[in-house]
Amino acid sequence: MRTILRTMLEKAFPGTEFFEASTGVQAMSLWHEHQPDLLLLDLVMPEKGGIEVLRETGALKAAKVIIISALGQDKIIQEAMSLGALAFIVKPFDEKQVIDTVTKAMGV
Repeated sequence: MRTILRTMLEKAFPGTEFFEASTGVQAMSLWHEHQPDLLLLDLVMPEKGGIEVLRETGALKAAKVIIISALGQDKIIQEAMSLGALAFIVKPFDEKQVIDTVTKAMGV
């Protein structure tokens, strides 16, 4: 799924630098090292879930976060949004939805 997302985002936003993490711990490490403008998080990741990452990055008040997950339950969506997520995209997603959501979140 990360490969699909990266491919569509690289096509839509050429010249943009992207980082990938396979675990929540790796995502936090990349966040601290690079301070990216936007995080796309899945809720279910090894070692640390997306909600935990969202709590930690949200505490920094600098993270723009979009959640992309197969878990589309209202309670989880509300929790993510209350922690500062800008949007919640439910899998399976389509390319237009992702590009539109990222564009809106980045204000471009």
